Amino acid sequence: MLLNIRIENCYSFKDKQELSMEASKVTKLPEHVQKVGRKRILSNSIIFGANASGKSNLIKAIDFSRKIVLLGTDNIDFDKKYFRLDDNSVFSPGKFEYRLLINKKIYDYNLFISYNTQTILEESLYVNDSLVFDRVTNDGIIVNCDYEFKDNKEKNRFSIYKEDFELNQNSVYKCFLTEIAERVTSQSKFFDSFVEVYEWFERIRVIYPNSRFSKLSALASSQTSHDAFEKILLSFDTGIQNMENEDVELDDVFKHFPSDLSEAVKAELSKSLLESNQDGVTLRLKKYIYYINKDQNGNAVAKVVKLNHGNDNDLFDYADESDGTRRLFDLIPLLLTCRDDSLVLIDEVDRSLHPLLTKKFLQMFNVILKERNSQSIITTHDSSLFDLDMYRADELCMINRNEDQSSIIKKLNTTPIRFDKKINKDYLSSVYGGVPNIHEDIILEKLNVNNKQEK
Repeated sequence: MLLNIRIENCYSFKDKQELSMEASKVTKLPEHVQKVGRKRILSNSIIFGANASGKSNLIKAIDFSRKIVLLGTDNIDFDKKYFRLDDNSVFSPGKFEYRLLINKKIYDYNLFISYNTQTILEESLYVNDSLVFDRVTNDGIIVNCDYEFKDNKEKNRFSIYKEDFELNQNSVYKCFLTEIAERVTSQSKFFDSFVEVYEWFERIRVIYPNSRFSKLSALASSQTSHDAFEKILLSFDTGIQNMENEDVELDDVFKHFPSDLSEAVKAELSKSLLESNQDGVTLRLKKYIYYINKDQNGNAVAKVVKLNHGNDNDLFDYADESDGTRRLFDLIPLLLTCRDDSLVLIDEVDRSLHPLLTKKFLQMFNVILKERNSQSIITTHDSSLFDLDMYRADELCMINRNEDQSSIIKKLNTTPIRFDKKINKDYLSSVYGGVPNIHEDIILEKLNVNNKQEK
């Protein structure tokens, strides 16, 4: 579980900013606190802020560091991820510091990157404040490890991994954490530290406003999940009675691709399905949702998802649905497929949704997070969620802009406030920050409103 994260020089975060998921002494809504040993950990952080304050940038920064860990710096987009309002920031390191609680052990994982060279500068891992390794990149790569091995085979194996990594010129683009986690084939107390932290990053799930939920294929292939998805859609008052899968020719799916790519994509997809154990894949192309899996002979077959609103003779396509219903196609699977000890990031959860629907979804999601020992970081503009009956004061966060336009994070519980206070109106009145500063007089002057009224 995430205890806290510190971010520096990434997107709109110039100076180091911290988001803590450790619970304060607030006593309200104890069900939003998960107890692990002596630690009290929050299930949520709900982020409020004006447009362009940096809410989405917080999600993007965590996602960016996640991709570096999983994919390396040479396989992701590095363009202008630094704080762009300072010309020197491109030459300053981007810093990401994670404190995690996994299997009753506290891990500190630190990652410093160079935007100028798109390489990893420094990296370190501690478990319960004891160094597992640190890595520094200068003219070459040096990995230090103070661990006292009791097993010579384990020590020799690590020495080989370490030497291979230090001698490989491409290692400047890859995390040492990832190198070891991907090479380890058997469990051990030492190597488990690498694997546990790496797998935590793998379990992070990110939902942006325009995301397309990748696990929809699993829902389509499981009848139980399929039925549950249908019932939840109907329960959210979408008018959808059921989802139906109609057989279509595979060529009909790939007609949406340029002709020079169609055959190549089809061949790659068929090969992937044949060689993997996955149930299938979902493609959202234009106005359709296609589900592609394997038949008994291992050949790729396709179905198109149709939505029944009560008239069996006239079924709806995905694009016929409202923006809010399409948003639910991305959010509802979170209720059905949330993994244990995972972190879910949702940017603008309220996008296209009625406030009551957003509130009900999040109330149900809170129950799932508690059951799965998981957490969420969610951004929103929905002021009705700024409510101490809905969330604890230490779960509510505001992101504001400094004078230099950099983003700063502030938690509501740092402001003295009565636990029974109705804070929604105060929030909209800018008592706590996190709202736009609109200069109405300037706007009216530029629109020449007063002059028109005088005439």
